[in-house]
Amino acid sequence: MLAGPVVFIIIYFIPIPSLSKEAHTLAAVLGLVLIFWLSEAIPIPATAILGAILNVILGVALAREVFAPFADPIVFLFIGSFILAEAITLHGLDKLWICLCHLFH
Repeated sequence: MLAGPVVFIIIYFIPIPSLSKEAHTLAAVLGLVLIFWLSEAIPIPATAILGAILNVILGVALAREVFAPFADPIVFLFIGSFILAEAITLHGLDKLWICLCHLFH
């Protein structure tokens, strides 16, 4: 848990003249995210959103650009389908459908 922020600070404060300010900041965020992904110090989805949030806060890119992959319509289609499936299972509607099918056949 401590290695991620340490790597971030080291990369962030080491001068790398060949990189722009945004690229240098992105490299530091990437170092943090890689450490967290490899060590699984926090859950992987939380690490993904943390990296995106840090990029916006630190001025690497605009929020619209950073969060665009999270707003793909296909992602919302899958999320909605999973939520509906869970609700159907939770309330037993899947068993009701099977009963109705057997009743009318």
